[in-house]
Amino acid sequence: MLAVYIAMAEAENLRKGLNVVVGIRRGRLEGRWMGKAPAGYVNKIKPDKTKYIEINDPEASHIKWAFETIAKGIYATDVVWAMASKNGMKARKSIFWDCIRNPIYCGKVVVPADENNELFLADGKHEALISEELFGMFRIF
Repeated sequence: MLAVYIAMAEAENLRKGLNVVVGIRRGRLEGRWMGKAPAGYVNKIKPDKTKYIEINDPEASHIKWAFETIAKGIYATDVVWAMASKNGMKARKSIFWDCIRNPIYCGKVVVPADENNELFLADGKHEALISEELFGMFRIF
């Protein structure tokens, strides 16, 4: 009898886990950012209780400046991070490296691959911080 109760609980946990994964994938397919907002954005809630991310200045202006400066090719990425930090950007170096590789800043949301589909970029429901052309200089999917 104990084995049946344990097996039922395990099956229920597996089912809940699959539902969470499917729900997150569906949200990303719709273009919603799932989780804590990346640097330069802030999580908000609309009056109808739907969640979204919004540009958060001045952090967003620092990140946009960093993208534009790196794209010019004059300074190395480490130097641009140091310059942005001196100007008030709060992101650590590792966060900064994640930022310049994240397509969220050009208005896209990454939908990870699963057993039936490949990884692709969905159009996000948030406002883009930089253009797709500018982001294309940093990362190609």
